Amino acid sequence: KPTDKKIIFIACAFGNSEIDQLSNNCFIPTITQNNFEFFRVDFSEPSYSITESIIEHINISSVLLADLTFARQSVYFEIGFALGLGIPTILTCRKDHFRNNVDNLKVHFDLEQFKISFWETINDNFIWGKNMSPENRLINLKI
Repeated sequence: KPTDKKIIFIACAFGNSEIDQLSNNCFIPTITQNNFEFFRVDFSEPSYSITESIIEHINISSVLLADLTFARQSVYFEIGFALGLGIPTILTCRKDHFRNNVDNLKVHFDLEQFKISFWETINDNFIWGKNMSPENRLINLKI
């Protein structure tokens, strides 16, 4: 890889208050506490296209952390690109999206076969299945 930095690329439905809270309260603290840097495209102001910035930063990332909630096409693109490069992925999703019948509220077929950490909120706290928190998943990658 062209860098020695340990970077985790975050892909999710930016601008949604619940997902921004997930990123700010779960993803970013997990990343920084484990001595990684993070990249969120909405936190940057590239001098070139957003797509070029996304591709560049996935290329130099050690891991892609993606939340599938709301089935954003851009998130699926970013996951596919990372998988094509052999970059490990950690997938998360709000629990009620698994096998939901509404198109933008479900994990689509091409990713439902992957290991996904499902979450729900109780009193504004994010609750994960046993050993399925982003931190546990990151530690188990041994990067």
